[in-house]
This record gives sequence, structure tokens and C-alpha cells, in this order.
Amino acid sequence: MLSVRSANMDDVHSLFSDLSEISTAEVNADCGSWWKALPKVAKLLLLPDSQTDVLLDESGTRLAIFGHYPSKRPNIRTTWFVFSKPFIARGLAATRLARRYLKTLQLSYPETEFHSYTESTHPHRDRWFVLIGMDVRGTTKSGGGHYVLAETHKISDLEPYGLYNPPNPRAS
Repeated sequence: MLSVRSANMDDVHSLFSDLSEISTAEVNADCGSWWKALPKVAKLLLLPDSQTDVLLDESGTRLAIFGHYPSKRPNIRTTWFVFSKPFIARGLAATRLARRYLKTLQLSYPETEFHSYTESTHPHRDRWFVLIGMDVRGTTKSGGGHYVLAETHKISDLEPYGLYNPPNPRAS
């Protein structure tokens, strides 16, 4: 079973050494190389009111790192994430977990928009953002992308996708 827990620098080092093609393109576009990105990621892990989690498979292999932090506007949080080669190999199961994780954020931060930006020009960039539940908002001046997590209007919107499991009152 796939799971999520808080990320640390060991997770970052492990995952960054085995980045997927699309994450490599994104990291290289933003920082030049994965090792040059490490100081930036370390700062993101330490930002006040930020959260960074790692997605793991059954054997503890790190599949992806997801993070978010407050933006200058109080009702917007900026997301960032990178995927490993094993994440891509897991296909639909890993993609569903990523979608579930992002949709859960919306329940945790009501009335908040989640934005993501990339300088990558990878040909499948938009497709991957849409697969994990984000809408394409536009293109930056340099050709990068701007995305916003698709709005979930209420908890019941998540139920058809198995993204929300209401508590069972008989379980107590």
C-alpha cells in the first residue's frame, strides 16, 4: 500500500538522485542541476508554515516529494513537487495517490488556492499537471507553466474518486 509521511533531507537526496525525466527537466530549468537545487529545497523544508511530504511505496521506496508554502497573498499557497522514476513506473496507483494528496490539501486549507509554477518546457509538462489534478492557468514569459489545483467544492465531490472516506460511526 502506498503511503505519505513528512519528508526530510534523506528523502530529498534519495529521490533527487533518481528523478524522472519530467522532474529532471523541471529541476534543470529552475536550478541548472539537481545538486544545485538542494539548497533551495532545504530552505523550502524549513520555511515557517510550510509542509513537505514524501510518497512511499510498500517497500519504503520514495516515489515523490510534495510541498507547499504560503504565498504573499493569504488565500494562496504555492506547491512544488518532484517525481522519481519508480513513481512513473507505478502508473495509475501512484497518480491516484498524488491526486488524493493534493485534494486532501484543499480540505485542510479551506478557501485557499494552490498554485504551481514551472520553468520546464518538457513536452508532457501540461499533461502531467492535469493528471495529478491541476488546471493549466497560463504560460510564463519564459515559456514555463502556471497551474492551479482544480477546485473541490465540497467533500462529497471527492467521494466518487475514492479520495474521501467518511468516518464510519459504527466503528467506535
